Amino acid sequence: MGGNVNGLNAATILAYYIEYKAKKFGVTSNSSPIRNFHTNEVTDAVVELCEEFEHRYAKSFGEMCRECACNNLTQEGYWSILSELVGKDLHWGRVIAIFAFAGALSVDRMRSNCHADVENIQDWTCKFMRKHVEQWVDKNNGWNGLVEFHKKPT
Repeated sequence: MGGNVNGLNAATILAYYIEYKAKKFGVTSNSSPIRNFHTNEVTDAVVELCEEFEHRYAKSFGEMCRECACNNLTQEGYWSILSELVGKDLHWGRVIAIFAFAGALSVDRMRSNCHADVENIQDWTCKFMRKHVEQWVDKNNGWNGLVEFHKKPT
């Protein structure tokens, strides 16, 4: 899926990021661990950019997570949130917003012992990215484009 670099795709990046977040916050993930996976420039960039994004929008993400917890989360509702994050003009910052929100919501659901929600979040995020983001990633130098974006001076 999108911008394959040595087998790297959005599903692998997302699974890695959610595992990273779970370990960071000391919560247990019921997801199967990624075997024989080594971090690389792409995953390092995703972690750095997501943490920066989450820090910047912590209050909004907290509110969004609480709203999702109060409602019975469906794929349609989740995709609606992701569509709002992406907006009309897709760019790397909005791709990062997807990963960051999926990671934040997953940790929130793990803390609430709602592990089935985490599996849904991963599945729905990957489906959303295949449908709405994958072609854009491919046209923008694949996941290497994200690394280039990350390296640009701000």
